[in-house]
Amino acid sequence: MKKFYAFLLTLATGATLQLNAQCTVTISSLTVTGATVNATMTSTGTATIPVNGWDWGDQSTPSTGASASHTYTASGTYTICAAYFDLLDTASCQALACTTITITLVSVNEPAQLITGMNAFPSPFVNEANIKYTLSQNSEVEIEVFDVTGKRVTTLQNGPMAAGTHNVIWEATEVNAGVYFIRMKAGDAVITRRVIKQ
Repeated sequence: MKKFYAFLLTLATGATLQLNAQCTVTISSLTVTGATVNATMTSTGTATIPVNGWDWGDQSTPSTGASASHTYTASGTYTICAAYFDLLDTASCQALACTTITITLVSVNEPAQLITGMNAFPSPFVNEANIKYTLSQNSEVEIEVFDVTGKRVTTLQNGPMAAGTHNVIWEATEVNAGVYFIRMKAGDAVITRRVIKQ
C-alpha cells in the first residue's frame, strides 16, 4: 500500500487527480487543531474491495479509512493526500486528492498552577459559607466577596499563606439574601465562585 501511495504522490502533489473516471475522491473536511489534523474524504465509484487511505506527507505510516486523524511532531508545510482505489483492480478504479497545510508548533512553558482547587459551599447557605482552597506553593492570597453590582462586601483574607489546603469561613449574618461572588487571587491566578445566601 505504501508503494501505491508513493506512486500517486509523485503524480499529484497539491491537486485533485482522478486516475480513472470510474472512481472519484475529494477531501470533504479538514480541520487543524494545534498539531493534530482531522480529515474526512468522500469517495465514489464501483470497487470490488474499496480502500480509503491517507498520506500525511511527513514520512509517517499512512492511515486507512474515510476519516482519520494525525498528529505532527515537527513544524512544517505538509501535503496531505486522500487516496481511493479498488484493491483488486487499481487499473479500473483509483483516485487521489491532495491539499497543503502548514503546522506551527509552539513551545510554551506554562507556570505551575498556583491555585489547584477552590470551592465555596454550601450554596445556597443561610449564615456561613465555607471557602476551601489549595495552593501549590507559598503565596500572597486575597479573598474578597462582591455583590451582583460589583461592590466589594468584605475581604476575608489578605496576606501570605503557606502551600497546602486552607479553609476560610464567611460569616454573612450582616448581608441580605442574594447572589454573591467570592474572588480569590494568588499571584497572577484568579478564581471566582458564585454563592447564594438565603
